Amino acid sequence: MHGARRRVFLILDGHPMRKAKAVQSCVEEHGAMKIFFLRPYSPELNPDEIVWQDLKADGIGKCPVATADELHRRVVDHLETLRGLPRKTRSYFLAPHTQYAA
Repeated sequence: MHGARRRVFLILDGHPMRKAKAVQSCVEEHGAMKIFFLRPYSPELNPDEIVWQDLKADGIGKCPVATADELHRRVVDHLETLRGLPRKTRSYFLAPHTQYAA
């Protein structure tokens, strides 16, 4: 919220922690924030889910992983790769079901 010049809209999944009293208190404290919750179990509406699908399909899904450390390294490496591909990352918001968040 620091430095925001306009109202901030957060679009969240319905995980119980996002509906906790501490979150509600924070939203009330920062009147310029508005939260919208996705409908229950709607991964197709959540751009984060596209990231995880990319990770599973192109990052770690096709490679055998022997240890938890190796899995961690592969996940971090793939996410770092995505960070360097802003066009690809933006495309997650251009999918038909996620354009609302663009």
